[in-house]
Amino acid sequence: MKNIIIAMACILCVSAYAQDKPSKEKKEDKVKAWKIAYITERLDLTSEEAQKFWPIFNAFEADNKALKEKYKLEPDVNKDGQVSEEEAEKALTKQVELRQAQVDLIKKYNTEFKKAIPASKIVKLYQATEDFKKVLLQRLKKMQQNRPQRPGGGGNPNQSEPDLGE
Repeated sequence: MKNIIIAMACILCVSAYAQDKPSKEKKEDKVKAWKIAYITERLDLTSEEAQKFWPIFNAFEADNKALKEKYKLEPDVNKDGQVSEEEAEKALTKQVELRQAQVDLIKKYNTEFKKAIPASKIVKLYQATEDFKKVLLQRLKKMQQNRPQRPGGGGNPNQSEPDLGE
């Protein structure tokens, strides 16, 4: 069953390319499909678990994204690139509020996740999510190193950009 879910994620990935979407959306769809496959494999979800789990996880991700947007703060930077003490204080306060809101969100969703998967898989979920971020960042870093060289930029001009979904 795990292979079927991974295959479905790959099909989703391919269908994302078949649609006429801007490049950024295609990449986001591809990363999302890869994340689904990655987490499904790491958690070893049964089909019943996956059916219950993914709607909850998607809601969790959407709520977490909304929190980050709500608490987003771009401090005013002066000509010298400095931030005023007042703006720095605001930024610190918002960071603490964001972290607390994220803790509250995790508490809420742990209860929801337990309706779909056992606690042992919830622990694996948080680790898999962190591991996915690390793998994604490594891949992005590798892509940047392999980009053709531009005036004023780095990279190897003889290598093409690898596909993110490799």
